[in-house]
Amino acid sequence: MALIAVKFCVALSFCRDQNLASKIFETMISPILTYANEAWGLYIKQDFKTWDSSPTENVQLQFCKRYLETNNKASNLACRAELGRFPLIININKHIFNYILFYTPLEKEIFTLIS
Repeated sequence: MALIAVKFCVALSFCRDQNLASKIFETMISPILTYANEAWGLYIKQDFKTWDSSPTENVQLQFCKRYLETNNKASNLACRAELGRFPLIININKHIFNYILFYTPLEKEIFTLIS
């Protein structure tokens, strides 16, 4: 589903604006890729080398390479840097951290209400 959205977004003629293309990726494609990442994100390896070969990151890399119209064998780091993007694992870790910060005080309140 996300890969179809990537192809659609890059095919649009108005996506030649870098800010607009990034915003479309962040609003349409990234939520599909990171759905429920608070649950599955804890179980992924926190290694950037293996993360580049994960299916989730491959969609973002395909988006970057198709937007820049480069070869598929172009450097992943260079393509992300050209568009000012970071690996999705950083956003996933941020969501997990915010999730923990949000629910930790609630657990204390629930335990005080029960007792």
